[in-house]
Amino acid sequence: MIEKKMSFKKYLAVAMILCTSLSYMSCSDDNDDTPKSTVYDKKGEFLIAVKGASAEYIMQAKSLDGGADLPISSNVLQLPMTDYLWSFNKGVAVGLVYQQGSPGIGYGFRLKSDSTLHQIAQFIVSTRFTSYGFFNSYLVTSVGGQTPVDDNGNAIKDENGTNRVDGATFVLRSADNFSIQKQKTILTKDLTSNGNLVTFSGVVDLGNNQFLTGMIQSEYQQTSSDNGGSSTGRITYPDSVRVAVIDGNLNVVRTFGDNRISYSSGRYRSQYYSQIGKTDDGTVYVFSGAFGGENSSTKLPCGALKVNSSLDGFDKNYYFNIQAQTGGYKFKRLWYIDGHRFLLEIYNDKAVTLASEATQYGIVDMSTKTFNWIGGLPDKSTISYMGIPMIYQGSIYLPITVLNENAAIFKVKPRETQAIKSLSIIGASQIRAIGHLTVN
Repeated sequence: MIEKKMSFKKYLAVAMILCTSLSYMSCSDDNDDTPKSTVYDKKGEFLIAVKGASAEYIMQAKSLDGGADLPISSNVLQLPMTDYLWSFNKGVAVGLVYQQGSPGIGYGFRLKSDSTLHQIAQFIVSTRFTSYGFFNSYLVTSVGGQTPVDDNGNAIKDENGTNRVDGATFVLRSADNFSIQKQKTILTKDLTSNGNLVTFSGVVDLGNNQFLTGMIQSEYQQTSSDNGGSSTGRITYPDSVRVAVIDGNLNVVRTFGDNRISYSSGRYRSQYYSQIGKTDDGTVYVFSGAFGGENSSTKLPCGALKVNSSLDGFDKNYYFNIQAQTGGYKFKRLWYIDGHRFLLEIYNDKAVTLASEATQYGIVDMSTKTFNWIGGLPDKSTISYMGIPMIYQGSIYLPITVLNENAAIFKVKPRETQAIKSLSIIGASQIRAIGHLTVN
């Protein structure tokens, strides 16, 4: 089964955007303080996505440690759009543009043997996406609220004769060229047996041709007549966590849940952020930021559970009340560091909404159940933007923009909790993301 098709006019509009993309070139539309005669070596394993006054660019660097500040004019590529959501997987970087009800845009890159970037592909995510991640050699995108169709292309009806809207569409794309390898719409009402819509959040590769994803159970809420899907409605089971194990053929192998933490997903408007983490030794933790904003009334504190090694349930002897350690603050997103440590992006205020800012950071050790704030960062009230951080060789690199200053990268060394400013991007209003690429 596949989801409903988007209109031809909408598809054509998105396709025209891709056709206007720029070739590899250094662009200096945004002002910086560097003489234009300076020559820069545009190579390196570190990819930096930055935003200037009017465009978004890709930059490369050989090192992010203690070097000279970089001018935005030394970029290697100006991107055709802005506000990409970046994800990195070994030698691949992909930027996705979320366009609300319209199809998404994708842009993929790979590092060549000479440390220059190779554009793999530009592509259209016709199904839209609200969650994404890498699994095996695939990029996975998913979106809920779809109207599934049968083999003849007819909309599947519910018991009242109206179109079903509980479809969640997954798409697997090859990381080699981002061509679609598999697409399937899962009827989620059949998973819950309670008439609810399920939106999936996150993709965590279990290493056995299966991945784990969070399940958000909610009422259906249509935002427009032609938006390609729905927004999550009222969360029906906010104080219960449920996850699904899905295989490489996009079959739901099993689901399991627990009532000790709330549902597992970070939220920002229509986007869902994974709150599931896997360590190097294969341990899987399911976190919950206990998001209690619009359409959700969570009462449980944010915390985490451990998945059994058999991947069929939660360890009944493990529970970590993280909110008790943060002084009442909740977290939005997380990234794996090393050992059993994770970086948490934490909300600025104790009461959160879909648009709440999160410009504080801390580190949790899941084995010792301890938490430490990261110090040395600018005051949270002065930070205007936080990009996607990078974890490299145990160090944390945080892209931070302070009001009326060039965007900068702050480094936290392994096993330390004090950040030090590493470098600035002259002329950059935002550093969207940092990633390390390896040559495959």
